[in-house]
Amino acid sequence: MNTYQSLSAVAHNLKTSESELLDLERRSWIRRVAKNGSVFLSGRDAYKARFILHLRRLQLTDDEIGRVLDAKEPPYSLADVPKVLGRPVPL
Repeated sequence: MNTYQSLSAVAHNLKTSESELLDLERRSWIRRVAKNGSVFLSGRDAYKARFILHLRRLQLTDDEIGRVLDAKEPPYSLADVPKVLGRPVPL
C-alpha cells in the first residue's frame, strides 16, 4: 500500500519549494493527487522527486534527467547515471 504526504510536507522534507515539485509534475516525472482541496504525493513520487532534485544539484540538464528516468526504475542508483548518459558525472 502506498503512503501519501501533503505536497507542503514533501517540499519541507526535501528542502525545496512546492512550485519546484509542481514543475516536476509538469514534466510528467511525478504525479500529484488532489483530494478535498489538498494536494498529496505518493511515497514513490516523493522518493523519485528526491532523486531528481539530487540530479539537478549535480547540474544535469532536464533532458539528461529525463534520459536517466526513462532508463531506470526505482530503486535508483547514482552509480548508474554515468552509464546511462555515456559520460562521467561527478558524484
